[in-house]
Amino acid sequence: MSRFEDYGQREVNPVFRNAVYAIDDDLDFEMLELFLNDGPKSFTELKESLDINSKVAKDRLEKLIKGSLVVNYLQKSTNSRKYSFYDATELASVFLEHLINMEKPTPPVPITGFTWNPTSEIDSFDEDLQNLYVKWNRLKPQRREMLVKNYGL
Repeated sequence: MSRFEDYGQREVNPVFRNAVYAIDDDLDFEMLELFLNDGPKSFTELKESLDINSKVAKDRLEKLIKGSLVVNYLQKSTNSRKYSFYDATELASVFLEHLINMEKPTPPVPITGFTWNPTSEIDSFDEDLQNLYVKWNRLKPQRREMLVKNYGL
């Protein structure tokens, strides 16, 4: 019996699966970290903060939006020309927190219709979660340390 069958669900929730696929490398983590630490950013602010070109920013944002980790919203202001902003979703916050604390015992956390308990051994996780764990381990040690430090975990 798989880990998800224990919770009465045979397949990984598509929202969670898309979130796993949305994170490819350090830049994706940097982008999420920027939103989580500094709050919403305009497209220009994001490009400048990460020192990336428009195409890279657009492609990454589209992928992270599809993974439900980033949201784009419009907000008009009378004293600014900026009106389109990007920010991390609550799923991104929970997702990164549990990724960082993957091996620490924590209570189950509800995520869009099912409960994920990160305290079990990695071998019992679904293949997608194992892929995310591999991606986490491929991050530069300094990046992992910075993520852990910035979230105070």
